[in-house]
Amino acid sequence: MKVLALLLLVSCSTFEKRDQARDLQSQMLRALNEKSPEFANCAKEHNLFKELGNDRVRVVLDLDINSKGQVEKFKIDNQQYPRKFVDCMFSVADLIIFPKLEKDQVVELTQPFIFSK
Repeated sequence: MKVLALLLLVSCSTFEKRDQARDLQSQMLRALNEKSPEFANCAKEHNLFKELGNDRVRVVLDLDINSKGQVEKFKIDNQQYPRKFVDCMFSVADLIIFPKLEKDQVVELTQPFIFSK
């Protein structure tokens, strides 16, 4: 009986941590998506459509967020983007205030954006 009670407590704890992690990731994605207009502005200002020869461009942004809620790693998918566009995207992402995490915790986010001319 004690083993069953212990398993139930551990199981509930696991669900709670999983729900907290999901909520935290949702908050971070929401903060990132709130900047969509600014990311789109980077594409327009730096002639991304002309440079790539497309009216519609998909850009995948990979970020690592550290325990202070700051961007620790910034990466854009492997297409050849103009340097000014990449710098603009970084500048927007770097100013986002993400939730703070537990000490030494890092959250990896991957978010695609589709920009249209």
